[in-house]
Amino acid sequence: MGVAAIIGEISKERDISLKELSRRVDIPYTTLYNAVKRDSKMDFETVQTIAYPLGVLWYNLYPKNHDVHAESYDERLASACEWLDIEQGSQEIESCADWDVKQKNNWLNEHFEEAARLYDLKKSDLLEVTPRYGETTAEELEKLGLHPVTLNTPTRRVDMLPSLCRMPLLWA
Repeated sequence: MGVAAIIGEISKERDISLKELSRRVDIPYTTLYNAVKRDSKMDFETVQTIAYPLGVLWYNLYPKNHDVHAESYDERLASACEWLDIEQGSQEIESCADWDVKQKNNWLNEHFEEAARLYDLKKSDLLEVTPRYGETTAEELEKLGLHPVTLNTPTRRVDMLPSLCRMPLLWA
């Protein structure tokens, strides 16, 4: 299963029609539909663009092969990002502490070189596309079609945003 088929599955899981997804990412519906139906290859920028409205990190749209020797540079880039995510989470668990955003991002910054070497990538490419931890604003969530929710309980009012651990940062 390739990237396009994974996009189709995730859009079904999230109850986002391909027509709605095509509107959100400004790709003609027939182009997106045919790509998903045929499981066509997609260029890296298109995958990044589609991931955001689906509410997933771009590297989750690539097949899970974790192959450090994958022929495709984009697949190695996706595997490296996922490796960083998994390793960071493992280190946090092993430390028996709940790391704050700064600690998580520091860990990532300290391990870019290792991931780039392991997956035979340019460190600058990895730095550019790896999602960082941080706060997701209500404005960013609205771009995804998600809206803040206010819960009124007997003892207090709670403002909640849909829970997203990390969102891709699409700006420098």
